[in-house]
Amino acid sequence: MGNYDNKILIINLKLAEMKKLKTIKSIGILLLLVSGLFLASCSKKKESLAIPKDANSVGVIDVYSLVKKGKLHEIKDLEFFKAIEQEAKNENKKVYKIVDDFLENPAVTGLNFKEDVVFYNLGNVNDKKFTSLLVEVKNQGKFEKFIKDISDGFQMPLEIKKENGYSYIEIQNEAIISWDDNKAILLTQQGYRNGKNLSSQIERLMSLKEEDKIVRNDNFNEFYKNKKDISIWLSSNFIEQDDALAKMQKGVAPQVLEDILGDNYKSLKKQNKIASYLADNYFSLYVDFKENSVSTLYKITPNKEISKIMKDYDIWGNSFNSKLLNYFPKKSYLAASLSIDLEALQDIMEKEVDSKNSKFKTDFKKETGFEPEELYESFNGSAVFSFWDIDEVEHTYMGFGDNYHQKTEKNLIPKVGLAVDINNDKIIKKLVEEMMSNKDVKKQDNYYEFTIGKYEGYFAFDDKVFVVTNDKECIKAFEAGGYGADNLGNSYVSSGIKNSKVYTFLNLNYQDYPEPLKNQMQQIGGARLEKVLEVWDGFAKSIEMRQIDEKSFEVIFNTKEKEGNSLNTIISTISESYETLLSL
Repeated sequence: MGNYDNKILIINLKLAEMKKLKTIKSIGILLLLVSGLFLASCSKKKESLAIPKDANSVGVIDVYSLVKKGKLHEIKDLEFFKAIEQEAKNENKKVYKIVDDFLENPAVTGLNFKEDVVFYNLGNVNDKKFTSLLVEVKNQGKFEKFIKDISDGFQMPLEIKKENGYSYIEIQNEAIISWDDNKAILLTQQGYRNGKNLSSQIERLMSLKEEDKIVRNDNFNEFYKNKKDISIWLSSNFIEQDDALAKMQKGVAPQVLEDILGDNYKSLKKQNKIASYLADNYFSLYVDFKENSVSTLYKITPNKEISKIMKDYDIWGNSFNSKLLNYFPKKSYLAASLSIDLEALQDIMEKEVDSKNSKFKTDFKKETGFEPEELYESFNGSAVFSFWDIDEVEHTYMGFGDNYHQKTEKNLIPKVGLAVDINNDKIIKKLVEEMMSNKDVKKQDNYYEFTIGKYEGYFAFDDKVFVVTNDKECIKAFEAGGYGADNLGNSYVSSGIKNSKVYTFLNLNYQDYPEPLKNQMQQIGGARLEKVLEVWDGFAKSIEMRQIDEKSFEVIFNTKEKEGNSLNTIISTISESYETLLSL
């Protein structure tokens, strides 16, 4: 990664010497470096990216955006940074001077931090695997001086060599830093380290022709166009490049491949075409620090063959039935929902199970009393679960031992419920009749009551909805048609549930938890957990996970609503609580 990554490499070496610095201080040193990078906006043209087309993974870091969002140019004012800065100064004044000059004026490095910092992996070159870090050079002379200053500061003599229009230094056959007048590359080799392999590889990377660059890949260009603060792109083409497929076909992997490829597996294996069948599939990850949330979006782009398989097994064509939200309270600490196409699921089950097991339908009816088709036709495919409160319940029992007497204990019981939309109540009525004949349930006015151990549960249904819960108030609300305006459909999670195929929400705001739950957590975790929660409560609000469609999934970490971006909220909380973190 050019000088910037050389700097990070050397800082990491220095931290290894500074044994008394803890992990939090390591983070601080990295922030110390990054905080100097507040220049102009990233604007690298994809055509200028010196990334080879055989790169199997690429990471892009928008340094300027991170510095701006995290307000890292103000990091020197944070107390935890001052402590780390003083520690670094005491350890090595020369290195500290280099770092301090860098923070005051990043241009002294000769690197152009207006542009993205890029890292990538090469899958199989001369049976070796390499990792590279790439950054743009703005002033070759300044960069070379910066390298020499770092070498002197750490007392690591490094010889600068010249080769075919570029310069490079070797670091103990483990890495090479190479640069010319427009780019710097830090190259490391995984596994066995051989200086010749590194030298031949760096020569190739420093003289890439346009036709050999990754910008010839349309999927990568689409990825780069949509990049966020931190973005990662992966290709499945490594399967064709080395012995990865042979390794996959050992152990349990053959079954995995057969599950993916289905009926095509055996014929493809016979024709030795599995590798090409699995090639040209791409995965992208985007991390975006927003005002009060951190979004991590995962996307896959399959090839035509895998797309066809996914289409054949697509069960996500059903929209969520939002009426189910009426039957639970607006308040929710944990909510989860699902919306699937049961007709598509039925087709898959018939193809995968019925065709391979001729007795399946007969056995199913023998065990349940109805046909599989009746089960599919009874439900519409939407379901929602919610946990909205906690009850502290006293349980009395007789104690045994020397002092045989009555004892009382308190248990925390979460109030939860599950609602499912149905087409008809035919199957449910069958099941209820059977349970009542076995005295497993009792019929009340408009609902049913059952017992699991020492705890009571309730369920009710009509020809549209089935609800089961352990909260009698919830069952009463079902009889009344729901909770009115104070229902889950008018809560924050409503939008996520309605616009996702699968959705999960978890409230992380500790101060919002019921008092009995907070008390129990403190009793279990003690003072250590209390310290952790003190820090956690400074920035954590909730987390959401949602499947958007069959090709994309998103995780959203919501932070407390404070002035500034979510990244700055996290950094500020760490700064305010660094002494607490060090004491853990």
